[in-house]
Formats: sequence, structure tokens, C-alpha cells
Amino acid sequence: MGTEVHADPMEGSGGRGQPPLSDPGVLAALAPLRELRWRHPVEVGLHAASIPCPPCDRMDSFARALLRSAPNLSLEFVAPAGLDQTGEAAPVPWLRFPEPSRIRFLGAPGSALSPAFAGLLTEAVQGPGPLDPALREVLRQILRRHHLRLFVSEQGPDSSPVLWALGRWVLHDERHLRLDVISVDQMPDLSRHFGVRTIPALRVDDFAHFYASPDPRELSGALRDVLPDGSWPATDPPATGR
Repeated sequence: MGTEVHADPMEGSGGRGQPPLSDPGVLAALAPLRELRWRHPVEVGLHAASIPCPPCDRMDSFARALLRSAPNLSLEFVAPAGLDQTGEAAPVPWLRFPEPSRIRFLGAPGSALSPAFAGLLTEAVQGPGPLDPALREVLRQILRRHHLRLFVSEQGPDSSPVLWALGRWVLHDERHLRLDVISVDQMPDLSRHFGVRTIPALRVDDFAHFYASPDPRELSGALRDVLPDGSWPATDPPATGR
């Protein structure tokens, strides 16, 4: 990616000099992560500290709160990200779950979304729990790789349950599925670029774009309609025994 990695959040782009996060809802949601342990670091991508960026400041504060709440996890701050950076490391800010999970948050999850974030991070580390049968059935039919973009908002009451359902679904098939969770509040330019008008919105492989219902049956039905087509072939045979 052409970047430097700083393991210490006080160094490099990880030290933006912002005050600690004080949102009680976020802090309460992160508190259960104290005993969480994982050998792979959680990556955080930010603009260089010299570039004014309120969303990066918010992500930096969130990452510091995560590190204080879960001292057994490690964070790596990827720096510096210039304004013209493109590719997998852009746009910033982002937070990527530990490998092999393929979930990335573009914009810090605020108090309405942080419980789902904490739950997904726990399942990413410890292994996902049982899945809704309707969503599990869709997984059995996936033979190709898919990139999903979920647009969420602190102001949308449906965002948190969709994030929870879809994130757990992706954790059950890390080989075929990757998910970007995009905050429309913090990433308005990206939301406008993809023409997002309803929240939560789900975009699959840049060809299907629809309202993501929080009802698992409706969500699974929509996914079943779009996933068989329009994706790129997998490089290895599909897993069996699901």
C-alpha cells in the first residue's frame, strides 16, 4: 500500500492530538471487549496528522477508546494517507477487523452502531455463532467472490440490526465475502458517489443497489436475487460442508 505502519497509537498518523472519546454509549458498548484476545492487529487508516480531517479525528478517538477498552488487542495505525491516495487503503478513515475477517468500517461507528461493532469484533475473534437459517441457505449457494458495501447512519433506526445481521453473515464466509460499512454521516462524498438515497442501503459488486431491510427473511431474499450473477469467479473451489 506504500504506507508506514505504527503500532503505537501515539506515534505517526495515530497521534492526532485529539481529546479522548467521551461518548458514554460508545464506551459502554466497548467495555465487554476487555478480555478479548487476538494475535492479529486491528488496522486503522488515517490521513497524515498534518491534514485537517474531522472524520479522521473521530476515528482516532474511537481507536484510542477501543485500545483502552480492549487492552489485549493490538492496533496498527497505517500512515500517512495523502489526499490523493487511492486503492484498497483509501478512502480514509477506516478500521479493518483482524485477519482473516474481511470487514472494514469507513467512518467510526457511533453510539447507535457501536454495540453491533463490538459484537461483530467479538465474533470475528472468537468465531461466529449460529446464523439465521434464511441467510445460511444463501451462503450455501455462493460460489463466487462478492464485495458488499453497506451504507449506515446513526440517525437510521434500521442501520444497527442490518449491520449485525449482514456482518455476521459475512463472518461465516470470509473466503467469498468482504464488507465495507460506510457511515453516510462521516463519508458524505462517498455516499453521493454511489447515489445512496435510503438508509441502510446495500450495494453488491457495483451492480445491485437496494434498501437493506432489517428483517432477515427480506434481506436474504434480496441477496438471493442478486448474488448468483454479476460477480467475478473464485480462484479456488467453493467450500463444502456448510
